[in-house]
Formats: sequence, structure tokens, C-alpha cells
Amino acid sequence: MALDPSPDTILRPAELAPAGVWILGDGNTFEGFVVEDKAPDPPAHPHPHTLILVQGDRNIIRANRLIGRGNAGQPDEDIIVHGADVGNGVAEGNQVVENEILNLAGHGIRGFSLAPGQAAYWTTVARNQVHDNAGSGITVDRSPYTQVEHNRLTRNGIALSFNSEASFPGTGTVFRCNEITGNAMGARNAATDGTVMAAEFNGWGNASGPLHDLRNPFGGGDRAGDHIDFEPWLSEPPGPVCPLLRIRIDVQPGTVPNRIPLNRPVVLPVAILSEPGFMATVDLDRTRMTFGPTGAEAPVVNCQTTAGDLNGDGLADLLCYFRVDQMGFRPEHTVGVLRGQTREGVPVEGRDAVQVVP
Repeated sequence: MALDPSPDTILRPAELAPAGVWILGDGNTFEGFVVEDKAPDPPAHPHPHTLILVQGDRNIIRANRLIGRGNAGQPDEDIIVHGADVGNGVAEGNQVVENEILNLAGHGIRGFSLAPGQAAYWTTVARNQVHDNAGSGITVDRSPYTQVEHNRLTRNGIALSFNSEASFPGTGTVFRCNEITGNAMGARNAATDGTVMAAEFNGWGNASGPLHDLRNPFGGGDRAGDHIDFEPWLSEPPGPVCPLLRIRIDVQPGTVPNRIPLNRPVVLPVAILSEPGFMATVDLDRTRMTFGPTGAEAPVVNCQTTAGDLNGDGLADLLCYFRVDQMGFRPEHTVGVLRGQTREGVPVEGRDAVQVVP
């Protein structure tokens, strides 16, 4: 952590409403500070404290140490990303990375949205150490496309929290490759619209996975609540790149069966379908895909970015093309495999049934 602990980097704001550090602009980096809550509430109007409030776009909050005031009877927050006061009201593309966050009763890091003009989109929360907080470690509250990855969460009330509502769903949010250990609760899904919390490939403090009364009653790790997709989990600490991400594809979308002509010099359309936690149009590296019977054969020719929602689930999908004469299919092959990676280097793989015809 690139933190300079010398006294001149310590901030103890006298007032923390709306925040001790309030970032309204775009493209700023706030790095290397100790921000500590020592401000007493005025006797006449006690209120929640916020150490850092981010409301602009493409800002980076990195390598800071944020110390709350403990349990003061208020839902304090160390870092909150939330639009509303500037521009179009949407805080987009902000990064909260490599910070240490401790000693508060509300939310350590929170992406928060209320409506289209009061929202946070495309937030990255990565490689933070969030510990010893009586409240929630990391909360994503109706904030679409938030990526929560490679964080370490220990001794919090609730390590990871998620919320989604029909009026403003938390579409595309994913929690992956986090270390969740020694918390009162590992993960909670408070969604009221039926959205499942995407929490695959996390470590839960035990190789047997999280404790869940029905789905994993012998799990020795932190408890996971209902409506959480926690399988598969990690049995050891995550490496620098998350494990293989399984994605959904549709060969020749709209056609059944998916007939592939044998060795013809034509291109074949393959749809890469988005789902919560994976937005194909944004997350996928379009230059590093291959398709064939093993997934290592024909390189991608190009992709159509205006394909739209191809399967009617409300999420934008990606349509890409591959040369049939480079695929190497034979009549006995029955499955087509697409392999690639995300922009962050996470391997992906998708499969669909095919029928090879003369």
C-alpha cells in the first residue's frame, strides 16, 4: 500500500456532512492520506458522518487509511459513491482501490443509487482491506455494474451486502475473488425484486465454503444468506486473476437447431449473452476470442456492437462472427465452444449445442 504515514498526511475534518472529503469533479485521484473521524456531533443535531463522498466520474480513491468513530449510534460511512449533485446526477466509472477501512458502524464502502439521476454506475471496488467494522464492510445498494473483487473482509458485522429494487435494479453487479473471514455474517442479499446476488469464486474462510442452512449446512466458513449464488467457491486464497468465468452463448441466435456447414468459407454468428455480473458489451475483450469444437480454433473476425438484447432478458448482448472454414468441425462434433477473456484478463468459456451438416 503506497501510504505515507507522516503526520502531514493525516486529515481530521471538523465537519463530516455531507463529507470530510467531497469529490464533485471528474478524473481526480485521492491517494495516500489518513482520514480519521474525530469530529464530535453538534449537540443540537447529531447526524451520520461520511469521510469521503464521490459524486463525479472516473475518480480514483486509492491507498488511504480511513478510520471511523466506532459505534456512535449513527449509520456512518467511510467511502460512498453516489451521484445527484453534479452533471447528469450519475457517478460513473469510479475506482475505490487498495484502501484500509476500519472502526465504524455503518458502511465501509458503499455504492448507492436512488433513481436514474441519483445513481452510481460502473464502480470498481478492489483490493481493499475492510476490517473491524460493526456494520457492513462493502455494500452495493441499487448501483448497476459494480465490480467488487479481491477485497479482504474480516471481523465486520456483514462483510458483503447487496440490494436491488424493481424501480432501480442493481443490474450487472458481481462479487468475486474476495476473502471473507471471521465476520458475523459473510454476505446478505436484501433485494426485493428477486435478483440473485452474484457471489461465485469467493473465499469464505474455510475450504468447505460458506455456511448455509439448506444449501451448504456443513460449510465451515462465514454464513451466506438466501438468494446468493455462492457456488463454486474458492478453497484457497485467490490468485491475481479470478478463475474461469462461465458465460452463456447462442450459436446462430434465433435458429434451432444450430447448423454449421462443414468447412464452408462463410462466417457464423455467435451471440455472447449478458447476465448479472457479466456485461458482454463492456466486459469482454473482443480481440481475444476463439470458437470451435475445443474453443481454441477460429479467431474472432469482428463483433456487432448494436445487436441489442437478443434473448429478451433486458440486457444488451454482443454478436460476434467467426469463419466456419477455420473452426475444424467434423460431423461427429455436437458442441461448439467459445473461449476468451474479459478486459481484466479473466478467462471465459461458453458452450452451445451444434449440428455439423455437409
